[in-house]
Amino acid sequence: MKNRTYIIIFFLFTFISCKEKVPLKIDPEQHTPVVIRDSLYSQLTKSLSKNNESLYTKFLVDWNRKFQPNGLDFINQNEVSKSIFAIFKAIYQPKDIDELGSWQKDYSGSQNYYVIQNTIKFCIDGSNVDTITNFRPPTDLPKSSILYTSSIHQEIYNTFLNKLGEKYDNETIQEVNPNATLSNDDLKIKRIEKYFPIDLDSNLKHWNIISAPYISLISFNENIDRAKVDFIVGCQGGEAILKKKNNKWIILESKATWIE
Repeated sequence: MKNRTYIIIFFLFTFISCKEKVPLKIDPEQHTPVVIRDSLYSQLTKSLSKNNESLYTKFLVDWNRKFQPNGLDFINQNEVSKSIFAIFKAIYQPKDIDELGSWQKDYSGSQNYYVIQNTIKFCIDGSNVDTITNFRPPTDLPKSSILYTSSIHQEIYNTFLNKLGEKYDNETIQEVNPNATLSNDDLKIKRIEKYFPIDLDSNLKHWNIISAPYISLISFNENIDRAKVDFIVGCQGGEAILKKKNNKWIILESKATWIE
């Protein structure tokens, strides 16, 4: 009887230990607003085609109202999901981005809207990288200034902007010649940038509408109490180290680490 008890305890302990080593999975978000690509692209095109700024303003307001942050049930699935959202909130301080490192471009200016990335990647103790889709994290910014993207938003902006051709530096043109007349395409780009900044990549093929910093990967240790965060600011990259203390994620250090 005594030996049998030891065997039961042994298997129970083994079962608990194995369960603790299984990576914590995060169920995908199911409550995504329905967006039809062709309809949304048509709305964007019409709102920027006419010389009526209120049409584009309405497009952005509708976007802001339709896409809301994820709820607590999704955020608090487990320790990993809670930590990911908490770390994003700690890192995503676009108005104080200089505190994350030294950047070639000044990103300290305020903007009307901040466009939040649609996915975020993470791994635990060197395991395979997982991705949270439909990532709509609460931030410290006013809700009225947040635009949560879907993959469709990124796609329609790229399609629209690529049809306009290469981006001209409007500020440089007007500094050289304040009376310079901008083309209709330049005016459309300038109208978009009035509300949030956009960038064209070095290959002049892909437009980025995500507001810096873009978090590319969160790497946790086994105990989920330390994390390294890789992020991108324009054409530069950075790295931040965070530690969990008293149930709060604190940035220990952050710096720029590479540039294109």
